[in-house]
Amino acid sequence: AVDIEHTGVVRESLLRSLMAQPSTIGLGLTADGRLRSMVVARPSTSGYLVGPLYADDEPTATALLAALASQLGPVPLSLDVPTSNPAATRLVARFGLAASSHRVRLVQGQPLALPLERIYAITGPEFG
Repeated sequence: AVDIEHTGVVRESLLRSLMAQPSTIGLGLTADGRLRSMVVARPSTSGYLVGPLYADDEPTATALLAALASQLGPVPLSLDVPTSNPAATRLVARFGLAASSHRVRLVQGQPLALPLERIYAITGPEFG
């Protein structure tokens, strides 16, 4: 349910597929029996791709990314961060990450009303 709240689409099979990949790590926080905040990291050719990262607030996003980085150890991390969320930009800067490229998301028709303030990293352009 937390993923559909942030993407507007059902991606349960995608997330299960991501989590089934070797060396993929997922962390989550629950409240009232519901998954509220989560982060997933999967191996790439140059470290780990982090995303999605959804959190109720900046301190929660920071705690999730710190816990993930602690589990992964000293490996390069890559995140696709929505610049429409200033807290996400601050988060990656706090972890010493710098922009290496920029992407623009194009939509036809009305964009979905998503909780952008809770999206700190997307799954990646190959997954949306």
